[in-house]
Amino acid sequence: MDQREDLQTRVVARAARDSEFKALLLSDPHKAIGQELGIAVPSSVHIKVVEDTQETAHLVLPSNGHAPSKKDTHTMGVTWSAQSNGCQC
Repeated sequence: MDQREDLQTRVVARAARDSEFKALLLSDPHKAIGQELGIAVPSSVHIKVVEDTQETAHLVLPSNGHAPSKKDTHTMGVTWSAQSNGCQC
């Protein structure tokens, strides 16, 4: 796991156990991530936080030039509706 994945895991874990932090992460990701990691996230960095539901799953594509990791190959794709394709996500 690389440093970025470690930091993402830390933020997601905090959101899973702290509903107030989760709400802040969804509404103001720069502030929430800065608070959790003790850093100032530059405003030039675009952060989009979305929440999976039983009806919708979100998959992340790697950036151009990025060789996909084992984790990436498991999560590549696009957002889809679980109800429309029978996904058991």
